[in-house]
Formats: sequence, structure tokens, C-alpha cells
Amino acid sequence: MAVLAARTLITLVLSAGLAVGGGLALSGAVARPAGAADADIAGDNTRPNWLAPVLPAVVSVTTVKFVPDPENNGGVRRIDGFGSGFVVEPTGLIVTNRHVIEDATELRVAFRDGTTVPARPVFAGMQIDLALLKVDAGKPLPTLKLADSDKVQIGDPVAAIGNPLGLGGSVSSGIVSGLNRDIMSSAFDNFIQTDAAINHGNSGGPLVNMRGEVIGVDTAIYSPTATSGSIGIGFALPSNDVAFVVDQVLRYGQIRAGWIGLNAQTVTQQIAAAVGLAPPRGSIVAGVQANSPASAAGLQDGDVILKFAAREPSDSRALARAIAERAPGDVVPVVVWREGKELTLPVKVGEWQNHPMRGMERTPAVRAVRADMIDYGLSFGPITEEVRRKLHLDSNQAGAVVTAVAIDSPSADSGFRAGDLVLRVQTTEVNGPNAARQSLSDALRDKRPVIIVLVQRPDGFRWIPLVGSYARPG
Repeated sequence: MAVLAARTLITLVLSAGLAVGGGLALSGAVARPAGAADADIAGDNTRPNWLAPVLPAVVSVTTVKFVPDPENNGGVRRIDGFGSGFVVEPTGLIVTNRHVIEDATELRVAFRDGTTVPARPVFAGMQIDLALLKVDAGKPLPTLKLADSDKVQIGDPVAAIGNPLGLGGSVSSGIVSGLNRDIMSSAFDNFIQTDAAINHGNSGGPLVNMRGEVIGVDTAIYSPTATSGSIGIGFALPSNDVAFVVDQVLRYGQIRAGWIGLNAQTVTQQIAAAVGLAPPRGSIVAGVQANSPASAAGLQDGDVILKFAAREPSDSRALARAIAERAPGDVVPVVVWREGKELTLPVKVGEWQNHPMRGMERTPAVRAVRADMIDYGLSFGPITEEVRRKLHLDSNQAGAVVTAVAIDSPSADSGFRAGDLVLRVQTTEVNGPNAARQSLSDALRDKRPVIIVLVQRPDGFRWIPLVGSYARPG
């Protein structure tokens, strides 16, 4: 299964004479099974329709894009796309997904009453798949209220409203199937999963609760192929993320996200055992940037962040969100676990800058081979100029490069790769191959059941837990 943005990948043409059976009537009436008693239908019609005030604030978004056409001698071809959105400010501010409007040269928004107006983008997220559009409808527009998505629970009934396959004005129902889903679209993923049908064109539309409040923005689906539809696994960006973006854009015209300059990963049971933390919780620091707020506050590799201000982030993604949502300049107490004790450090939050990532090459320095190796199945060498270039290391950076990983060893099982740069074993800094070997030998001598090793790769830093031992053959 692939995670697909529920974007405008299908153009549906309904030609004259094409019979469409079993469709949903969009007149506002509630569809009933064949044979339902007239009395039952009449009874249902006396109830207030909770969707009635919601639908006028949901819009269809149509786009025009021009892409190179290799079959037209270097010319271009037009692609008409569609998506969904909803109004959050009566002045005409509309929420949708970034991928709905990406690369579009024309944007239009259609309301439920048939009115169509041009739209212009005022924000498109880099680290979050959200965009804000502005329209001038000549009058105040109906809006939807953003609910507190932290209060959403698995099993809550929901409805997805939008423009699937360009049909417009469609509603599907279901429940919240899961929370805090990571679909690996960013470091902040916190998606709400639902079984309400979400199809291509639903992107940007609201996922609402039974009070008509938005709990999320329909964004992606699990789908067998790029063109297949809902199989009952859809994902929505939480409304609290939307509220943060809208507030920031209205205040500053952009997102001013908090930043402290560290990499972190979620503490697993094995990592918790290695650092003496029970039960497993928090996020372990796996890299502190020089001259950053985290560095100035004294945060270190191997610290486990248990609290950030008043929040207790459950994983590294929750920690990333907690940091990003703090205002630059705030001084925040951060509780860390270090060498068996809790320590509170005040951290002054900086402002995150959109610097492009560097060093995304994945070519290992040396191919992994079977060999006779000491300790956990790792062989080490010094840092070469090739490694310094690939990892963008300073000339004084110390460490040891993994030159080979023994097959069927604990290191192979833990995910070590040739080319990994080892920086620390537990709390001990590694300044060369001999130091790496000695640190692992000391861990074996001490019969530690689990140790953690900090490595650097082209795509970042990571703590790797090692379990068990691997003795040198013979």
C-alpha cells in the first residue's frame, strides 16, 4: 500500500447518456434504504439537519496547470485539477492542502450556491501540507469553527465533506479510526485516521464532528495504486495544526515557528533500558547544533527530554510540534533525564529558518562484508576526506567510521551500516577507531544488556540500541 495525497489525479467525464446508479443525492435530503416506511422518513425530516450550516462554508477548488508535453515538440499541455477547501474567516480566507494548488497558474473557488470566484494563495506550507487562499466574494462568508483536535477520541463519529472526483458537495461518514499517525510526510506528523470515504479531490476538505466543527483537513489516503480510491484508510491533518497556521498567517503573514537546534528520536524500550529510564518515555537528543539555543542551554547528546514547558511530548514528533508552536524569544523550562537524574534547563526559543537540508547522499563509504570482527560485529576505521565531504564535517570533528558489519551479528540486527560515523557509545565520546573498539569492549566486560550508540549519516543523527554480544571467532 502506498500513502497517497488525495489529490487531483483523476478527471471524471460524465457524458450524456452515462447512467450513474446508487449515487448520493445532493439536494440535502437523507438517503434511505429501499422500502423504508413513509412514517419513518417523515419522522426523520422533522429533525434538524446538523450539516445544513456546515455545507455552505465548504468549497470546491479548481486549478489549471501547464506542464511540458514531450509529444508536442517541446510544447506544453493543460491539466485541469480539483480539490476542496473550507472558509475560516468571513473576509474570504480559505483552508486547503498545499498539494491541491501546487504549481497552479489559475485558481478558482466554487461555493455551494453555484457562485465561482477567482482565488489567490496567501500561504503555502513547507513543512506542513496546508495552504490558505483569499477570495473576494463581495459579502461576508459563512465559516466553520475549528475544534480542539487534542480532545478527539478513537470511535468518534465524523463526516468528510468535499469534492471527490470533481463531483462537488459530497458527504461521507465514518469514525475516527486512529490518532497520531505517522505517514512520514514531515517531522511533525500527527494525522487523524478515519474510515470515512476520502477520494481524489477530497484533499483540503474538512473532517467534521457531529457538532459541525472541523477536527481535521482531509489530506491523504492509503491506496493500492495512484488512481484507486478509498479503501477505508484516510488521514486528516489535525485542526490544532490548522489553527496554529491560520493564527500565524493572520498575525505575521507567515509562520514564525520556534526552533532550539537539536535532533531527537523517540525513546524505545531498549533505549530506556540503556539510559536507566522506566517506564520508556520522552525523546532522546541525537545531535545539538553549534551556537543554537539548545547548545546555549547546555542540552547534550543522550539527554532524554521528558517535559517541554508544561507539555510531556509522547514522542519526537510531539516534541517537534511543541517546539515549533512556541513563540521565538520565549524562555521555556525543559526537563531532561541525564545520568539517572532529572534536570531542568531553561531554553530560550529561537526562530526556525528554512535552510535547505544538505548531504542527502546515501552512498556508503565501504560496502558491508562478512569478516572476523571484534565485539558486536563492527569494524572501524578513521574519518576519511570522503566521509568529511559527504557528512559536511568540520576539520576537527572526531569519531570512527564503520567499515564493515558482520552478517547475523547484533550490529546487523540493529541496523548499523557501513559508512556510519560513530560519535558516542552511551555517554562516552568516540575520538577514533581504537576508542570505539575500547568502548564496546568495556560494555561487554560490564555485561550491559543494552547499550546505545550515536551515529551520524548523510540524512542526520540517530541513536542505535545494541542488544547482546558478539565474540571474536576463535
